[in-house]
Amino acid sequence: MEESEVALMEKGLAQSVLLIQSGLRTSVKESVAPANPVSFDKTQKIIKHQVELVKKKTPFFKEMLKDVERTPENFQIMPLVIALTLNDFIYE
Repeated sequence: MEESEVALMEKGLAQSVLLIQSGLRTSVKESVAPANPVSFDKTQKIIKHQVELVKKKTPFFKEMLKDVERTPENFQIMPLVIALTLNDFIYE
């Protein structure tokens, strides 16, 4: 884990990833009202919707990822990129 963090820092990506994560957390916190409790059913519906989106948008993801350089650092941040993209689709 420490080696991957060092590699990201050397490439200048660590701060970008942290900023994205921080922004995402903030936007999620702001979008969920405290009076609106999160339930298992709601979470399950969101996850099912995300899976459906991945299936429907497979060509989009393939196109998005086809030109990405195949490096260990990129493979480590791809789940974050995909999650952010899915969250954007759900927000729409």
